[in-house]
Amino acid sequence: MKNAFVILLLVSVVIFGCKQKDSNPKNDELPKNGYFNGVLGITLTEGLMVSGEKHGCWVEYFGDEEVRRITNYDHGKKNGIFIELNRSGYIISQKNYKKGKLDGLSFEYILGRKVLQATYKDGLLHGQRKSFYEDTGRMKDAFVYGNGKKNGSAVYFYANGKRMAVYKYRNDLLNGKQE
Repeated sequence: MKNAFVILLLVSVVIFGCKQKDSNPKNDELPKNGYFNGVLGITLTEGLMVSGEKHGCWVEYFGDEEVRRITNYDHGKKNGIFIELNRSGYIISQKNYKKGKLDGLSFEYILGRKVLQATYKDGLLHGQRKSFYEDTGRMKDAFVYGNGKKNGSAVYFYANGKRMAVYKYRNDLLNGKQE
């Protein structure tokens, strides 16, 4: 319950921090400079343009004003937190970007339950990557990555939480025997 409150608070802060006064008429063309509030493709979208590039917080909506995605940009490149929600308001994806590339922790959720956690550096998996069983939330597997390749132990677990197998990897290739 506490986690749900924290997630709701985070989403509220990001959404209200993104809201700006509508100074642009609604249209399908992005202005070179100024605030845009209109339809891009089939998605209602709003955000700030600076020198012809998305800048700051951009919000995309399902057709009925329910938030679909919140993306932060720095002169046209994703930078900072990205949050994607389903129509029920659950977060389904939370990622961090730096200069247009995934960087830091990323999470994926199904109905509020974490099913994937990964660490990125400069757009590549780097560090821990874990997946979880949807129904129990227990760890399903855990890998160690370095520069986008499996490097280290890959541990697999049964649904009951007991360890199934451990494999060692080096540069994405199996290295040694299964434990």
